[in-house]
Amino acid sequence: MASVRKQLLQHNSGVGLAIDTSALRRRTTFIGIAGVLLFGMFTIASAANRTRPEITVAHSADPIIAAQADAVDAMSGAADDEATLDALKQLRDTDPNNAVYSYLIAAHHARRNEWDPAYAALQQGNEAPAFSLATAAAGKGGYPALTVLRQLIIDCTKEGIRRGDDATTDGLLMGCGTLANRLAHEAKPCDLPILESAGEAYQMVERARLTVWEREGRDADAGNARLRLAARARWWHVVVAKSDKIDASDPTVREAVAQQMRARLPL
Repeated sequence: MASVRKQLLQHNSGVGLAIDTSALRRRTTFIGIAGVLLFGMFTIASAANRTRPEITVAHSADPIIAAQADAVDAMSGAADDEATLDALKQLRDTDPNNAVYSYLIAAHHARRNEWDPAYAALQQGNEAPAFSLATAAAGKGGYPALTVLRQLIIDCTKEGIRRGDDATTDGLLMGCGTLANRLAHEAKPCDLPILESAGEAYQMVERARLTVWEREGRDADAGNARLRLAARARWWHVVVAKSDKIDASDPTVREAVAQQMRARLPL
């Protein structure tokens, strides 16, 4: 299993960040994403020394937790794709104000290269007024939906790069940027694993924008994206460093630090 977190730590030196990452202890993220991220330039490596608390994605009696865990299983073929999609749609109909179900539905369609329904579901999620993630490992910061949301952003940014500078690309990247913002600012509970995912999402979106805009000669836009990428990568490094230093098993500590980091989010 490859670590998005490890890949970003390795690659951030390429955007001119004056950050000493040697002080950050390497560890395997609590969720891995298989494959090469965006440019195909990242080296897949196993992190060492410290592991984040494991996520339990066993089926739960709670239908909300079970549906989010099933969405993870469906990515690897361990759960029936259509049945999982139907369950998510039913939950979205029951609780249309929670964006998470629309995002998980978007991820299903994106994984199958069904871009019209994927984009529609992404937009529906971004317009929903609330954003709550179920935890599958109480007190340990285990959020199965984060795996699927990461994969949604990976798939959308790759598709945007493939398409190039067109309206669909702008829509996909803007939608993913909104999702990253909501993870960082709004998602409940306020927790460090969610902020780490937000930081990863920010970087994936800005790198995709850079790739498209530099290729199309949009120098001013590319320059702004590079500045945003540098600022948000610095913020993400601090989140990672603080996550390594605290007692991750204590949700009260995690929430307090996460609130501090939300207050330090760059514009």
